[in-house]
Amino acid sequence: MTALQFGVEWEEAPRVCTPELSTTWARLEIQVEGQAISNFFSKTAHSIRSGVYGSVFPLARWVVRNWWSLLHEGIRNVSALRGAHVSRIADREWLQRHNMMLAREGHAYPDLSILREDDGVVLRWVADPPDVTTPGRFIEDGSARISRADAEEGLARFVESVLERTTCLNTDAISEMNADWAAIQESNRSESTLCARLAALGLDPYSAHLTEHTIELLSGSVAMPEHVVRDILAASTDERLVEDLELARLLLKEVQASPHHYVLDETNSTYDPRPYLAGYRRAARVRQTLGLSPEEPVLDLESVIKNLVGTPEESWLPANEQRSIDAVVERNSRCVLAATKRTDLSKRFLLARALHHWQFVTRGEANIRLLTRGNDWQQSASRAFAAELLAPAAALASRMSDDRTWEQPERLAEAFQVSEFVIAHQIENHGLA
Repeated sequence: MTALQFGVEWEEAPRVCTPELSTTWARLEIQVEGQAISNFFSKTAHSIRSGVYGSVFPLARWVVRNWWSLLHEGIRNVSALRGAHVSRIADREWLQRHNMMLAREGHAYPDLSILREDDGVVLRWVADPPDVTTPGRFIEDGSARISRADAEEGLARFVESVLERTTCLNTDAISEMNADWAAIQESNRSESTLCARLAALGLDPYSAHLTEHTIELLSGSVAMPEHVVRDILAASTDERLVEDLELARLLLKEVQASPHHYVLDETNSTYDPRPYLAGYRRAARVRQTLGLSPEEPVLDLESVIKNLVGTPEESWLPANEQRSIDAVVERNSRCVLAATKRTDLSKRFLLARALHHWQFVTRGEANIRLLTRGNDWQQSASRAFAAELLAPAAALASRMSDDRTWEQPERLAEAFQVSEFVIAHQIENHGLA
């Protein structure tokens, strides 16, 4: 039994005229690791059922069209994960590639996003709001992280079941989908790597608008570890790719990789669908390990890092404000940081983010990773970790007086040796205002 299952029971649809729709009329039930995603409240029957009825052809076609994105592209704007019902217009393009609801075409599919997170694939589903005008609504909220192999297997089985159902048809839509699926299945290793990298960058691997230069940049060996390449692509854009690759190469030159791979204790592996909460918990664990009170500022960050991982080797290149890449971090028998120069406060925050990666991310063959301005899970968790380590919510709350003034964020920033931006985010995210 695979972690991702599309239960399809074929039904007759004599009143549906479009051949590919009538032939693929079915009862659809979706489960992830035994969790039901497709529980549906029917207004007419005033009851809850575990599946929905309609054609599954539009859904299978959507999976094929977005195959590489579903398995290899991460989140770019955090607000998109609130669901297709509530996300901003700016998130629409990403949601069209990742959210099943946007493939509905009049059929009932749940508000389910599928995306890459580090080495796995995450599925996040959001219940329909109570005031929807449809005959019913999906009622489940939840998330699950599964292996990419399990996600690929579950999606492929579903697509192939739909294509097998339509073998007797010869329509343009069916022919197009068969051709697209064959191209995916017949791609060799180098073609698959290129498609995965283009998708990770937010591009359609089969688009006629791809430039030869972008294809050349991402084809074959990029002369850096694949985990590093993925970190770059998750944060970069087609327009910034050349500059980001060059900056990453410059930073990597400062890191002399050790052959001894540091392996993290599995108890350090914390997953939460909300990366900021994982970051907060990880910061609390570090404080507990060091015997620091939740209300105690970390003013001597260098000593904290030394006590946990030793004194890191640091390299600082000339400042580069137009960057997507912040730093390269490595942990083997030693810890290494290579970054561009910045202000003292920004350097403290970056070192705290580096500590997050040294403690929770760099491991095994992925012992070299990037700190970036991307919104993927580990980057978001590292920023929350750094904020909570340096300016913990409990410490902020104990110092916030009843008579709030405009100068208070400035005073708190000075007391905790962080930027006012960090203080503002902590106050907002922890509901301290």
